Amino acid sequence: MIVASPTATPSPTDDLGPQPCFALDQHVLEHPASRSEGALVVRDTQYGARYFLGPDSVTVSRDDPAPRSRAAVMRVVRELATARALADGSRLQLHAAALEHEGKLIVLAGPKHSGKTTLALRLAACGRLAIVGNDRLLLTPSPAHPGAWAVRGIPTVVSVRPGTRAQLGMFDDIPAVPSPAHLTMAELDAQARQHAPYEPGARVKVSLAQFARAAGVPLAGDGTLSHVLILAVDHDLDGFGIEPCRGVVARASLETVRYGSRPDGTPRTVFEEWLGVTRPSHSDRLRLDDLVGSVPVSTLTVGPAVLRDDRLVGELLARVVDHG
Repeated sequence: MIVASPTATPSPTDDLGPQPCFALDQHVLEHPASRSEGALVVRDTQYGARYFLGPDSVTVSRDDPAPRSRAAVMRVVRELATARALADGSRLQLHAAALEHEGKLIVLAGPKHSGKTTLALRLAACGRLAIVGNDRLLLTPSPAHPGAWAVRGIPTVVSVRPGTRAQLGMFDDIPAVPSPAHLTMAELDAQARQHAPYEPGARVKVSLAQFARAAGVPLAGDGTLSHVLILAVDHDLDGFGIEPCRGVVARASLETVRYGSRPDGTPRTVFEEWLGVTRPSHSDRLRLDDLVGSVPVSTLTVGPAVLRDDRLVGELLARVVDHG
């Protein structure tokens, strides 16, 4: 049980130093922790909150009333839900974006700064494809349909770089206020009526719902995976290229986009300890083998023209959608 509380809670008494708290892509984020009245108390100075892990519940105490502290609640919910989902070893996380077309999902996978966000926005806007997720995806094999995988986006804040804004002409109406990603749509619109937008050269952080609205498309909760595209950018390429990727090559390519690499010996987070779960160390290897054996995997190489030429985007969409 998770309780969000704006009120103060008992002060910590027994200092434990930094403790592993949130499992991110390549590392586990630590926060200072202590013991108080039978609870583990974690202080999150980034979001102005404290987390009290008691015997039966986790209480999020927002010391800062600003909207950014709402992220503390999302952060805890995400950590608990993801840890629980991954504990039995049947699921896999990828560093990827996902778009939905007639119930089938196209996954664009790639490391940070590979262009996933920019291309996902371009394809979604031009093809009217619903957005399922950006940055983190949870893939689950279907027990009823061997070889089928369900995909669900894990909520994250989307960081839109100035280059993406300039290339696509989006997000120019986001008001320059603290933490727009942590505002509801109604709150964001109200702030937009009172504040000027971000300067063109500024990075903008938005919620997934704000991200989808900028593309003029809906959000989709989940869907069935039809194609995984490993994204690469070639600045000397005039258009794009798609090549099938199979066997050990596909397996090696997917290994580079697996989200949450944690070497053996990495301690459990305090939330995993609280849940009493541990992800089996061999599970990612097995799930990657299953994925390669059941879902088409391709490499997608795109040149700069894809982001500005509607004809090329249409051709790319046709290739990707027809494949599914």
